[in-house]
Amino acid sequence: MQAVSKMISPASQADEAAPMKVVRVKALQPGTIIVDGKPTTLADLVARLAELRASNGAVFYYREGAETTEGQFEVFRAIVEARVPISLSSKADFSDYIDQYGQSQPRQTDPA
Repeated sequence: MQAVSKMISPASQADEAAPMKVVRVKALQPGTIIVDGKPTTLADLVARLAELRASNGAVFYYREGAETTEGQFEVFRAIVEARVPISLSSKADFSDYIDQYGQSQPRQTDPA
């Protein structure tokens, strides 16, 4: 998987001055969904993802725990169905991304 900066659409690359909108999503073990630091519902996440898609944004995604719960699966499904670029992180602070080989890499830049 590529870093989000590599997944920007060609139209976005043309406008280097415009930062890409990134939404940070944490899917926690007890079923809690955190979006940009605030608890939310799956329905609200779906609405936020639709807005994000319209603005050509991307998702940084973190899943807590080694085993995927049903709630975490539903969060990931919502992101995939929204068809927004996604960058997986193994750290809750999103300071890394998982590359195409499944290896953790430090995140070089952090889009606003």
